[in-house]
Parts: sequence; C-alpha cells; structure tokens
Amino acid sequence: MSLCMLQEEIEKIGKCTEGSSETVKIEVLVAIMNIIILETLEASSNDWQVHLRAGMTLLISMIPNDLIPNDEAVNQRTLANTIYNSAKVETPRMTSITFCSAAQSFLANIFVWFDALSSALFWDNREELDYTTILACYQVNITSPFGCKNWVVAAIGKTNQLRRWKVLMANQGSLSNILLATRVSEVEQFIRAHLSSQESFLTPYDAFDLSTHIFAQASIVYLHVVASGPYPDVPEIRDSVESCLAHVRLTPGLLTSFWLAWPVCIIGCMAAKDLRKSFEEVLEGRDISHHGNFGFTNALAVMRDCWRLRDLNIYPADWTSSMRSLGYTFLLI
Repeated sequence: MSLCMLQEEIEKIGKCTEGSSETVKIEVLVAIMNIIILETLEASSNDWQVHLRAGMTLLISMIPNDLIPNDEAVNQRTLANTIYNSAKVETPRMTSITFCSAAQSFLANIFVWFDALSSALFWDNREELDYTTILACYQVNITSPFGCKNWVVAAIGKTNQLRRWKVLMANQGSLSNILLATRVSEVEQFIRAHLSSQESFLTPYDAFDLSTHIFAQASIVYLHVVASGPYPDVPEIRDSVESCLAHVRLTPGLLTSFWLAWPVCIIGCMAAKDLRKSFEEVLEGRDISHHGNFGFTNALAVMRDCWRLRDLNIYPADWTSSMRSLGYTFLLI
C-alpha cells in the first residue's frame, strides 16, 4: 500500500520536474529513495533499479553547468552517459562546491552509494557514472552513514567504468590487453595510495578506518575479477582476500553491521578453498539473524552458493552468478 502511494505521488510530481524548483526535485528524490528502500526488501523485485537510475539522472541534472569538469565534451546532459574513455584516472577540476544544500548532499550520499554497489553486484549492461564529480559537487561524505570513505566509492566507480569499457572493446574486437593492464594498474594505484596514507592509523579501535580498509581490499578483488576473471588463486585476488580476512578478525563488533555486507560478500566469494574454513571460523558462533541484518545474512548466502558453484565446476562462479542462481535481485547493504 505504501509503495503504491509513493509511486502515485512520484507520477504527479514527476510531470512538473522539468524547469521546476530545486525543492520540488528534492521532494521527488526523497520519494524515489523511499520507494527504492521498500523495493530492496523484496527479494524478487528489480523495479528499484529503474527508480535508482531515474534518481541518479535527476540528481546529476541538478548540478549547475559551471560545476561540471572543464571539458567541452562533457556537459550537464551528457554526464550521466559518460563512460571510461581515457587512460588517465584523474580528479575533475571543480570551480565551486557551494551550491548544494544539506538535503542534496544527503540524497547524493544515498543514491551514489546505492548506484555504485548496484553496478558492482549485477554487472548490468549500462553506461557508468563519474562518482568523483558527483561526490565533489554534492560535498558527499560517505563515511558518516556507511563506514566507507569517499575514495573507496570513487574506486568502485572507476572499476565499474573499466568493466564497461572492457566489455565494449571486447564486443568490438579491439580490446588491448596492454591498455587493459595499464588501466587496471592505474585504478589499483589509486586505491593503494589512499590505503598507504591511512595504514599507520589503523588500530582495532578505529572502526571507520578498519571498515574503509575492508571495503578497499574488496574493491581490489573486484578490480582483478574484472581484469582476470573470478579465479581465487590469482595472486592479487588471493592477497586481498587474506588481507581483508585479517582485518575482519579485528572487527568482531562490526561483523553484524550493515556496513560490511558488500565487502564480505565479494571477499568471501573469491576465497580460495583453503581459506573458506577461516571465514567460517570468523563467523562461527555469531547468529547474524538475531541482529535483523538481512543484507549481511544474504551476503553469506551468496558467498556459500558461490563456493557450491565452484565446487561443481560451474563457471563463472562469482557473486553475480550466485545471485542469479539464488534469484536475488536486491542490494547487499
């Protein structure tokens, strides 16, 4: 009933968004956000993906033209369709970031997070967004609600863009392995440079840094799955799985947090057979269901199904194939 009412309101308000005030657009975004949250609770529904893309498009359309990166080929209307077409991984030049309100920043926080994880989970055939630009324009601080710093979300976005580029080049028969390796290296250097700057501050009591580190290692795993395929014994994948597992051991209190559903799923799915027992030991004795954390519970189900597929020699065995196998279409948050 609530979902139907929200959809009706969006249809009414949505008809007047073109040229309407920022307040009206914010109201539409709030309604879309509520619909997405309700829809993600329904395992068999994928309507939230349509609403998410609509929300992201509206969010980007609200960015003033003078805040778009200084590139004549990129403007307010085409930013949502920009894909990874440069070998360089750079932060766009911004002229000002004073336009946004607290409401816009909050909504951008939610939509960017949902969009990044959605693309990384489902590998859908869509054009990817430049999260670095959006994060800067809306002064988004991902750390506060999600336990993951902005640069990790930007890295996930860069990997999403890289994956899209790789698929396009492969379909055209023009994929260069040398260029692919270069771009993978650039994204990995981006992640590791940020990791090295915070490692000296890592302690068992610094929850945000530890959580960010776990997300970063999962991002490296995701990056190398895109580059090499879902093979747990690829050295870069195995090293990141082991590093992430070591840090998960430091955060027993965070295991039941919604923060870690996505990275634990990614890392767990790519755990080599000899590391599975370590994951089970970390989770042993923890009844996740008592914490009401459906995202984490579902992440573990995806992880174990991925192991099952790999044991049956069904490839590719990764989180996307496991979610299809289980009929899951929701976000792991």
